[in-house]
Amino acid sequence: MVFTFLPGIISLIVIDALTIHKKWDKLNYLLYAFVLGLVNYGFWFLLSRITFLGIKDFGFLKEMISGGKTNVNEVVFVTIFLSVPVGFLLTYIIKYKLLYRFAKLIRAKGDIGDLDIWSFVFNAVENEKTDWVVIRDYENDRIYEGKVVSYSSSDIREKDELFMVDVKIYVNSTAVYLYQTPGMYFAAERGKIAIEFPNMEFESEIVNKEVPNGKTTAD
Repeated sequence: MVFTFLPGIISLIVIDALTIHKKWDKLNYLLYAFVLGLVNYGFWFLLSRITFLGIKDFGFLKEMISGGKTNVNEVVFVTIFLSVPVGFLLTYIIKYKLLYRFAKLIRAKGDIGDLDIWSFVFNAVENEKTDWVVIRDYENDRIYEGKVVSYSSSDIREKDELFMVDVKIYVNSTAVYLYQTPGMYFAAERGKIAIEFPNMEFESEIVNKEVPNGKTTAD
């Protein structure tokens, strides 16, 4: 049975490596591998309906229903040809929150669709190509202005971490320019910095979010 769900395991490895998510326990891994296995074999079934592809047998359902012998060739073919593409496809769906967008379109969901505000903001930065930020470090009286190229994931960080390039440093209280550096790793405790996005252009569906009184947040 474990061998049968090898395609789901491979797809899960791809998704795990390419997405930001909360830490999964063993039960989550087993459940997700099972579901992804079903997704892989579902695609294989659809492909088997295309005559010219020459897929002569679809043994997964037979094995699941009757407990028959595993079709080794089928498992190998699904693993080789579908598991990685399915992993990439679902990664794309997760990364761009397509299910969340659809749910919001039909008014089935109304929150931000991310793990936390940190992920929400920097996913928006990444997707909108507006990655120029101004960081105000009030504790050290500094301003850091630069382009974000990488940021920490939500579930593993102890501090908010950024890597920036083309960074200019100023005194926050006087706005006096100090120096410039090609790259900077920045880590700060929550609540001690403020991050501004001078060029941020949120999608209209995010900015113009409906509120109970009938107005929008952009009003």
